[in-house]
Amino acid sequence: MKIAASENGKERELRELRDENRLLKMILDAVPHSIYAKDLQGRYLVANEAKAKFHGIKKEEVLKRTLEEFGGGLTPSEIQKSSDDDGRVFRSGKPFTEFADELTDFKGNRVFRNIHKMPLTDPEGKCIGLVGIDEDVTEKIEAEQALERERNLLKTVFDVIPHFIFVKDQDSRYLKVNRVFLEFFGVKEKDILGKSIDALKGIFPSEKVELERADKQVVETNQPYHRYEFEVTDHQGRSSLRNTYRVPLTDSEGKCIGLVGISEDITERVEVQQALEKERNLLNTVFDVIPHSIFVKDKDLRYVKANPAFLELFGVTEKDILGKSIDDLKGLTPSAKVEFKRADKQVLETNQPYHRYGVGITDPQGRKFLRNTYRVPLSDAQGACVGVVSIGENITE
Repeated sequence: MKIAASENGKERELRELRDENRLLKMILDAVPHSIYAKDLQGRYLVANEAKAKFHGIKKEEVLKRTLEEFGGGLTPSEIQKSSDDDGRVFRSGKPFTEFADELTDFKGNRVFRNIHKMPLTDPEGKCIGLVGIDEDVTEKIEAEQALERERNLLKTVFDVIPHFIFVKDQDSRYLKVNRVFLEFFGVKEKDILGKSIDALKGIFPSEKVELERADKQVVETNQPYHRYEFEVTDHQGRSSLRNTYRVPLTDSEGKCIGLVGISEDITERVEVQQALEKERNLLNTVFDVIPHSIFVKDKDLRYVKANPAFLELFGVTEKDILGKSIDDLKGLTPSAKVEFKRADKQVLETNQPYHRYGVGITDPQGRKFLRNTYRVPLSDAQGACVGVVSIGENITE
């Protein structure tokens, strides 16, 4: 009876061991990382499904064989490197880890894996092999690489934009600035990041107050702020006119956590506009004081501009004639109108000047005059005729 009981106990113990081994194998096969064990000759003692799948073979084809024997897509240099890493663990008895090791799978795809190898020891602590875990981090590495490419692209764009750009946190401390910003204020990135506007050189106190007020407004209202033709001084004391734009920097919930600012130098544009305005005022003054009648017509022969001498000659106001045709002028005889229409049309069609001397016209009071008329094409930037400019000189006396 004692012998039978002993045999039943051993069978139960053996069954429990088998059950435990089966459970451990199921757990290993459920792990998505490659798990394996090797002896000192590099032969695989254990390999889970993920390890076999990586090499494109069955688990049975891995066991009791070396990596050199089945390869599984790895290049000769990758196999040699793995063997060298194994030898390092065998000799040192210490773990070995390599992150983002680039390998080739059985399909020829380049993949990235974190490699962890630890000594396998006997009860006396002697190294008899190793245990390895290879974690597939391909998606993570590719995502990081894509993010890095995008970051480099954005940084390039950030730095080549001709306006100065900055990013600030809620406390108006600079988090990021572009190259134009650094050049304008004569500072280095390390000297301004994490600091406030007080670290900028050259800028006047009144300018600082205004810019700080704008920052505070954006953060408190979570709304954009625009200011046009704002004067700012650079580190060399040179002032410039700038359009400034500030927009909230928000988190995923839409809460304002800072701001992004762009400042566009419009000094040259404003100076050009002022010069053009000055020139236009001068030309308008000349236009108005010339004693000869002058008008401008569009390609449909409607009046778009007329000087005081012209308005006085025909007894009309500017609002009475602009946008109208010669048919709306008083005093001109039908034959004179036909002649002037023909002259206008000739200038439009030929894009050439037209001169007529000693033309008789009658004003609204019935007075007759002799006039020399000069018509020239009004051209656009490409030289196409888009209207007519005419000057009439009174030669009656």
